[in-house]
Formats: sequence, structure tokens, C-alpha cells
Amino acid sequence: LRKRLEMYELIFESIHYGGLVTDSNGYITHFNKPYGLFLNLDPRAQIGKHCTEVVENSRMHIVAQTGEPEFSDSQRIKGQKMVVHRIPIKKDGKVIAVFGQVLFKDVRDVSKLAKELSLLESKVKLYEA
Repeated sequence: LRKRLEMYELIFESIHYGGLVTDSNGYITHFNKPYGLFLNLDPRAQIGKHCTEVVENSRMHIVAQTGEPEFSDSQRIKGQKMVVHRIPIKKDGKVIAVFGQVLFKDVRDVSKLAKELSLLESKVKLYEA
């Protein structure tokens, strides 16, 4: 059990742009280091605070209430538009936590990736011809 917990903690800390977990009332239970670096906050000091105190425009508490996930949602944090997932964690049909993850720190990253993908698809078509 200890090894499994350690593995989960390592995975959580490896989320590149940032992640956090709240309880069903929106209070932070986990806050990873990359997200702390981005927000210029001590991750440990955020534990126990309500998500709206720590992350501007947070909807983690709303996802906890509705039980509906929000995928690839745009959220403005520190003046930047980001792409985030908010996923309710359920046990026996009841929300017990919400996992939030920043996918892209800036939506321009998404546009850049789309352009690169389009260019690669064009090259593949050229080679197939």
C-alpha cells in the first residue's frame, strides 16, 4: 500500500503544468509543485484552503456540486488563458473529490500544435504520393 501511494504521489507531482485535488466542498487536499511554481505559491500552504481563495475563476467547487466533468475548458489565470480539465472523482455515485489539471498554460500553445500537426500531415501526404 505504501509503494502504491508513493507511486500515485510521484505521478501527481509529474503533471507538467499543474494539478490539484479538492474535496467535495472545494477545499484543496493536494496541490502539486509545478502548479505552485506557476502561481508562485507554496503548494503545502494551499492545503485546506478553498479553491476560490487560491485559483482565480476556479470552478472546482462547481464541478463537485454538479458531478459533471469539464474537459478542455478555457480559464483565465494570472492574465493568461489556459486549457484545463476538471474531473469529479466518484465513489458509489457520490462526488468525493475533484481533480483539476492544467493542460496548456496558454491557449496559443494549442494553436501552435494544430499548425504543426497540419504541416506534418501535409508532409505525410507528399511522401505518400
